Amino acid sequence: MEQAAVIHRDLEWDSAELKSPQQLVTKVDFEVEQRIKEHVSEQFSTHAFVGEEEGAVGNSDAVWYIDPIDGTTDFVYGLPHSSISLALVVDGTREVGIVHHLQSDTTYAAVRGEGAYRDGDPISVSTETALDRSLFGIGFSRKDTGDRTLRSAFEYLLDETLGVRRYGSAALQLCYTADGTFEGFLHRNLSAWDVAAGTLIVEEAGGTVTDFDGNGTEQTLLDGDVVATNGNLRGRIDFLNPS
Repeated sequence: MEQAAVIHRDLEWDSAELKSPQQLVTKVDFEVEQRIKEHVSEQFSTHAFVGEEEGAVGNSDAVWYIDPIDGTTDFVYGLPHSSISLALVVDGTREVGIVHHLQSDTTYAAVRGEGAYRDGDPISVSTETALDRSLFGIGFSRKDTGDRTLRSAFEYLLDETLGVRRYGSAALQLCYTADGTFEGFLHRNLSAWDVAAGTLIVEEAGGTVTDFDGNGTEQTLLDGDVVATNGNLRGRIDFLNPS
């Protein structure tokens, strides 16, 4: 991970390409994903993988979801908001979540039922109860620009909170919610490798994670939309529920 954290210093646009509008991929994404698979397979030879870059590999009830660089654009431009996200899902249930902040060399981790940690120290969500003293993260891409629910959420949070921040890594913003930096984080249309680790870390830190309809089942948390909060504020943003 330390090597991945410094590679971007020598990375040039020639080694990055667009895999879809506004979505970069680099050789580092593929290298990190492969190294993670190799390392995990040494310990768990029968486990399967679902990686952002190389898709599904293997057939097992124990599946590791890998985002080798969450926030690739930030990584390419040298901005300090990219991470590696790794989650173990067993029989459809998130059991382990690890998010490594590349630029600060900080690791967030959680095991179901055992709490959440940052570099080995316990973390917990904010205890804030007032929106006007709260800071939120938000995520969106070009495909979300016509999403009225997300636009409404953004405008509401701009009006009602201390502020809204948008960084390139959803996994990292979930961890900022888990350690109390943010009171909450919203994002639409994510993939399991984006959120499986971070949502478990939020929950183990005492927070609440649902989709935009208020559902918090394992399936909804692996499939798309995320509303993560410290738990005290979820009821204040029920306007997100589609009519």
